[in-house]
Amino acid sequence: PVTVTFPEVEEGRYYSIHITDMEHYTIYDEVFPEGAYTFIRKGKDMETPKGTTVIECAGNYPHLFIRVQVFTNDDLENVYPIQDKITIEGVSKKLEFDNPIEFTLANRDVYPQNKAWLQSSVDFSHDDYLRVSKYIGENAPRIGAIGNFGKFGPIDSNEKGSNDMENRAGGIIGHLGFPVHHAYYQPYFTNCDDEVLIGDKTEVFTFPYEPEGVELFWSITRYSALTRNTLPKKNDLINAYNTKPDENGNITITFSVEDPKDGTYWIPVNAGEPYYFVCRYYKPDLNNLPKKPCN
Repeated sequence: PVTVTFPEVEEGRYYSIHITDMEHYTIYDEVFPEGAYTFIRKGKDMETPKGTTVIECAGNYPHLFIRVQVFTNDDLENVYPIQDKITIEGVSKKLEFDNPIEFTLANRDVYPQNKAWLQSSVDFSHDDYLRVSKYIGENAPRIGAIGNFGKFGPIDSNEKGSNDMENRAGGIIGHLGFPVHHAYYQPYFTNCDDEVLIGDKTEVFTFPYEPEGVELFWSITRYSALTRNTLPKKNDLINAYNTKPDENGNITITFSVEDPKDGTYWIPVNAGEPYYFVCRYYKPDLNNLPKKPCN
């Protein structure tokens, strides 16, 4: 068994854990964890500490992702002590493998519906990866149309798109994403005229500073459609902590090569390069999701 202990975090600072299995499905997530959580191998008789939250894993290697909210760069000094108080107790083993699919098959009770195609993909090569990655990139606007519904949840999720393997594969663009009940991600690849976002054209979008149906917080991040990453040394992120609402309770963002210097919030883009942005809404009302910011 492995036991992870989390400290209490002050009210108002988002703090969560997200656990995925060796097939990249969510098996547990929680906002504001506190106390001890023990990971055990499913089907094995393991002694666990009293008072711990037990999490059964069908594989030997679950992945734990801990998120602690940082409000500003100056706030980092308040986050490091939180990280330092997180403790892990267990036996450490050196992790070595040549083939990740063979390793998964050998160290996990593979989901029956996945076993055949995992076995058929043991020889999946780097060229295969590049081919699939290119396909996902070219089809991202279509695959991303439903946001993260069905992309990151458990295998038995009732979210739309959960049983669509192409939709699941689209999750490799952001493979550590949350299931939709925890956070709703909506990517936008086009403007309000359904034209692909490109750096040569200035785009302006207006968002509510306090979006309806969002319990915790929101953020907007711009990515390169070529690398699916942020742009080095350029501002990528807009949120409630680095903006203020206008008299109408909104914020306006300009995506352009040059700073418009017109009072809007500027996110720079590269001339001639396609890009997209992702709106993230934490703890959303799934019956009242924010709409695309078009007039």
